[in-house]
Amino acid sequence: MRKTREKDRRRLLETTGVVPWEASAKTWQFIYVGPQAVKLLGYPVAAWYQKDFWVKHLHPDDRKYAVDFCLTFSCAGKDFEFEYRMIASDQNVVWLHDLVSVELVKGVPEKLRGYMIDITERKRAQEELDQYRRHLEATLEGRTSEVAEANRQLSSQLTERKRAEEVIRQQIERLTALREMTLTITSTLDLTTVLENLLEKIEHLLPYHASSVRLFDRNGEILEPIICRNLDVESWKARQGSGFVREIIEKRLPVTSIDVRSDPRSRGPTFFRKHGLVSFIGIPLIVKDQPIGVLSLYTRERHEFSGEEIEFLTMVAAQAAIAIHNSKLYEEIHRSREELRELTQRMNVALEEERSRLARQVHDELGQPLVGLKMELAVAGEQSDGNRKAGVENRRFFDIIDSMLEAVRTIGTDLRSPILDDLGLGAAVEYATREFHNRTGLQCQFTGTLDGTFLDPDRSTAVFRILQEALSNVARHAQADSVVVELQKNDKNILLTVNDNGKGLEPQQLDDHNSLGIIGMRERAVLCRGELNIRGVPGQGTTISLRVPLP
Repeated sequence: MRKTREKDRRRLLETTGVVPWEASAKTWQFIYVGPQAVKLLGYPVAAWYQKDFWVKHLHPDDRKYAVDFCLTFSCAGKDFEFEYRMIASDQNVVWLHDLVSVELVKGVPEKLRGYMIDITERKRAQEELDQYRRHLEATLEGRTSEVAEANRQLSSQLTERKRAEEVIRQQIERLTALREMTLTITSTLDLTTVLENLLEKIEHLLPYHASSVRLFDRNGEILEPIICRNLDVESWKARQGSGFVREIIEKRLPVTSIDVRSDPRSRGPTFFRKHGLVSFIGIPLIVKDQPIGVLSLYTRERHEFSGEEIEFLTMVAAQAAIAIHNSKLYEEIHRSREELRELTQRMNVALEEERSRLARQVHDELGQPLVGLKMELAVAGEQSDGNRKAGVENRRFFDIIDSMLEAVRTIGTDLRSPILDDLGLGAAVEYATREFHNRTGLQCQFTGTLDGTFLDPDRSTAVFRILQEALSNVARHAQADSVVVELQKNDKNILLTVNDNGKGLEPQQLDDHNSLGIIGMRERAVLCRGELNIRGVPGQGTTISLRVPLP
């Protein structure tokens, strides 16, 4: 079993001219190319990131075949591999074997990832062998001794070819394992899961006893202990790192130690002796030329890390760094959205409180004085002793005051409906639909009741404001002549539906970032733990449905 595992390890670590890469599935523009690319074609890594680099540097005879082959399989979302030629910076022809995996997002190809293997020598050997075989066939007759010698040479070449093919086969197996690791760590955006999968795959594929990951904090100043495997977590976290870590970050290169127990850079060998750790390798996790952390691996026996092994681990670290970076970006976006929602909720609460204050102020400072003025006019009218002209003037003033009182009542209700606070959501919705009909002249039918059910003030306000915005959209944009509002409840939810017979929303309008009304309704629905659905049928109308869970 141990010999088999050692053999597998050698297969994984043997490599020749392998270039990992990542590109957009839509434009084929490279977004990541391993540093081995410079050695492969002679172009600097920056040149690979230029638009159409791959297509422009394909051999003219292979260009149409390679482009058509890649387009066919990537559009189908299928992983594939193929061979083609590229032109190096010194104008030499380089043969490549390319293994490509297609990453789908919602069923659509998003990214291409692959590994380029230099097979020029194999192709050259095969071409030389074919030429030699043809030469032998042409001179075989009458040259028995020469044929015997040629057979010997041919046999030798066939042996070499088989050896080269075996190397390629082992290399492909190694890359397949690397691709499996990459797919595993990029299958989720949860940082903890990404790191757990990474360390688990490393332990499974490589003979390292323990491993750990440290990442920089949000300010990029402190390397924080994140996760370890086969180490005592508390004692590992208690360590402040070692001289190895500083050297790795400063050099941005892998650092090795054959025996950490006696290495002066280890800064306290007790930890390593306690866990039985001997040899060490640390690889920087780098994204966009900036280190984001360190991947550390340990063995229990003295181990000299070969160049192929270090190169392989560097490739693993590069893929892991991208997955970690994406996970951290996702967490940051999620955190920002939560903070934005909390801020929006506080702003809505403050806005409603200000609306209530203004409504009371309008009532107290405008409504009550107008009522008092009306009473004064009534007294003055009684004292006019039947003066007809004074009576006419009084009636005109009464009409003006009544109009002003109605305006004050409308303003106060628009700011904060007292019905919502005093009688609850059901009465407020019914009143709002009646007022909508009186104001716009559109037919507005209300059905349903909450049977005395009350939501908490915040969610009642959110539902009521969504209704107001929906009716406002009908009046301004729908070109409808009727609207039906339904308010129902079941065992778990309150259901609000607003359905008009207007022109109907187009699908692209639902995702329009400039539609503040729709955005506001959706945000209010999220804040009250509800679910908002908007469905428009051109020429038939729009339906807005809101589901809010009961307390």
